[in-house]
Amino acid sequence: IWTMAHEISVRGNGIVEAIFGENMAPWWQKAGLTARVVTGFLSFDDIFTHQESPFNWTAEMEQLQYGDGALSAQHGIRRSDTHAELGVHSGNYGAIQPKDMFAFCAAFFREYPEIPISSAIVMQGGAVLSISAKVGEFDILNSGDIHSSYLSFTNSYNGRIKAQASKSHIRHVCMNTTQAGISSADMNLVYKHTKNVRERMSADS
Repeated sequence: IWTMAHEISVRGNGIVEAIFGENMAPWWQKAGLTARVVTGFLSFDDIFTHQESPFNWTAEMEQLQYGDGALSAQHGIRRSDTHAELGVHSGNYGAIQPKDMFAFCAAFFREYPEIPISSAIVMQGGAVLSISAKVGEFDILNSGDIHSSYLSFTNSYNGRIKAQASKSHIRHVCMNTTQAGISSADMNLVYKHTKNVRERMSADS
């Protein structure tokens, strides 16, 4: 369900699990991968009402068991639709559902509905999720060199990336750009995956 080359998830029909707005196709579409690109405005609600939304599944967490029936201290997480394994953690891990993750940023988009979604993407088979919205752009010294500013919301189930909101000049369209955007961000609001992580995110939303 996902390709190592770009660490992005691909459905059985050959379409990447992602939606892009503003008619801005990702760089990897030129490499023969197919992306859903919306011409014009893509709203927060559009991401979930789209008939092939990449986020219509849940993360199921279950305690692992040895062959002899003894229970492990570790818990596995997998997707409800594909049953792909997303990560293994202790029992203290707080799983953030796709709907929980994006409910966190919903308050922002409800208050600023005029801000378009630039990308909403599933990576590593569902282990990493991200949404980016373009919140501004500026022309460097009136040179025509346009720099866009993106507010991104990211979560992972494999421990690779903490749940967070970040602002940078990089749109998240693959793992490389996601990591580059986070590392170069001028603002980060980070949440550790503890038992009460959903309550802490809700309090800040």
